[in-house]
Amino acid sequence: MIASPPAWERKDGEIAEAVTLGVIMSGALALRLWGVGRGLPYVHEWDEPLVLTWVIGMLQRGDLNPSTFAYPNAYYYMLLPVVHLWYFYLHLRGRITTPWDIQLFHPQGAYAHYWWYIGYPSFYLWGRVLTACLGTATLFLVYRIGAILFEPAVGVLSAAILAVAPGMIYYADTARVDVPMVFFLMAALLAGTRLWTRGARRDYSRAGLLAGLAVSTKPSAFFVALPLFVAHWLNSGRQGVVDRRLVRLGWFTILGFVIGTPFALAQVGYFWERMGQNAAAYGGFPTLAMMRIGLPLYLGYLVHPAQGQEWYVIPHTALGLAPTLAALGGAAVGLAWKPRLQLYLLSFPVIYFLYTAGQRFLPLRYILPVLPFMALFAAIGMVGAWRWVRRRSGSSSVWLPACAVAGVLGLLGGPARDSVAVARALAGDRDTRTIAVDWLRRHAALGSRVAVEAELRWFLPDLSGLPDTIVYATRDTPAAWYRERRIDFAVVDPESALRSGHVVARIPSPPYLPDFSDVATWPQDTFPVIDPPLLIIRDPDRAGP
Repeated sequence: MIASPPAWERKDGEIAEAVTLGVIMSGALALRLWGVGRGLPYVHEWDEPLVLTWVIGMLQRGDLNPSTFAYPNAYYYMLLPVVHLWYFYLHLRGRITTPWDIQLFHPQGAYAHYWWYIGYPSFYLWGRVLTACLGTATLFLVYRIGAILFEPAVGVLSAAILAVAPGMIYYADTARVDVPMVFFLMAALLAGTRLWTRGARRDYSRAGLLAGLAVSTKPSAFFVALPLFVAHWLNSGRQGVVDRRLVRLGWFTILGFVIGTPFALAQVGYFWERMGQNAAAYGGFPTLAMMRIGLPLYLGYLVHPAQGQEWYVIPHTALGLAPTLAALGGAAVGLAWKPRLQLYLLSFPVIYFLYTAGQRFLPLRYILPVLPFMALFAAIGMVGAWRWVRRRSGSSSVWLPACAVAGVLGLLGGPARDSVAVARALAGDRDTRTIAVDWLRRHAALGSRVAVEAELRWFLPDLSGLPDTIVYATRDTPAAWYRERRIDFAVVDPESALRSGHVVARIPSPPYLPDFSDVATWPQDTFPVIDPPLLIIRDPDRAGP
């Protein structure tokens, strides 16, 4: 029998583990906060208004009804105190008189339904900060799961892998539901570890509440039922496959969902109608035909930069080649090491991955819930390999620590490089309209008359801050109009009637965006959301007849 290490050695080990985890989480938070200002004051993620617009609506009306089921409402309520606190700060500073001063749609009447506009973009900034904090907190949950089910080294290494997963960093910089759903999902999985180790009624209650909150954040989290059922099945004290404790788990899951989306009870018909519309538009029953598209797309996204089916996404990699290969090996290692516990971990990501890959709509963010499990599997594989090498070589081998360091660097080096690149790209993602305003501020003489193309949906406070006279034109405005108004500069898109004029600056869209030359075919009020290509024309009255 091997004697336990002295208490002081265990304490030192725990301190080193806590310090290491603290460094990992601090670095992870810094990476996630680096790019939270992406694109502002222009909103660069298509679905962010589907959340924040309705939360600000609650602030304006002074009620607790989001009035939408675009998503279930748990994340909306998490954002609500953030929105209130920031409103009170702006109010105390004298910048906002009432909540109704927050303009949520473009104030120019012709574009009143263009809702990728907000008069105070800092509300998006602080919403993204909340998401980044939840993404960082997820690392702690993953660490605890790995440490409880296997050993502390697995927990620490899995947290480090997830910390530098580029996909988690990219989506932690948005005010949307995916990262918060992953947080509640892993919290439910952590609570589920108690179902077979202790199995008290409060353990089932806690796991059910957290599972319900996960589903109340995003419905695709309902697959959390699989690992929780496995945990119940592993409990040697259960009275049957279905007993009172499992029923308790189900009722508390429903309770957790209702806590997160209480108005689903008051508007049952509308809730189910909206969920049905979402399922029909984006989900539906998975098919083999869609899996032939989805599986290669998502498997490729794990190791190569991709956009998925969302044109506005900056191409990035979800995890990286080394962690993905380690995760595949670690899935098998875990089954050999602790098969019952590994079954608990495998039950969610395998089914979820197949289900998601078979959907009609295949955005990259749908695969985020798989990444914490892959981080765990990669850590299991690396720690399992380390244990095997140490047994074969003897614990006194002087080269073992060097091999361990080299293995960790090889595992984390590529993703760390990619994650820094993603964070830098997000932080540097300045909208072309912002760049155009900066150009005018530097190059236009004081008091110049500047015409801007109204279809470009400008952030009006930026224009009012220019020391110039601003007038609005349209894409088909003739040169004579500019001549009559003695316009010095015009800011237009490349399809404008002025495009043959004296171009003094070209501001192209980023290369990952589609060709905007066919904007006439875009659905009404959907262009431009982000980064339209721009021309700055000097003396536009000379551009044509």
